[in-house]
Amino acid sequence: MTTKAAILIIAPELSDRSDDVFDFIVNSVALEVTNSNYGSRVEEARTYLAAHLLTLVGSSESAGASGASGPVTSEKMGSAAKDYASISDLIGTSAATRYDLTSYGSRFISISRSLIPRFLVV
Repeated sequence: MTTKAAILIIAPELSDRSDDVFDFIVNSVALEVTNSNYGSRVEEARTYLAAHLLTLVGSSESAGASGASGPVTSEKMGSAAKDYASISDLIGTSAATRYDLTSYGSRFISISRSLIPRFLVV
């Protein structure tokens, strides 16, 4: 099973995320990235996908006093306002599947594509 320690090896900047956030992301990723689809690369794929999601989520410490976290979901000019995505907003949404938003997501896609059988038509 993917662990916080494994994720922090590739993404030490995520160390400020809470254990609850790590647990939620790791458990969600385990349901999406299965042995039957990824075989011997399942842990590597899970680690990179988890790092991708954890990067998108952000941390409450970096969000400041507002307690906001995650990517900005909306902005308003008059009376300045910003809304941020929560963890549950990201799982299973198009924001979470925009793998190009992080280097970890890009690596996850690279792993996924390497497992797709290539056929040669003659």
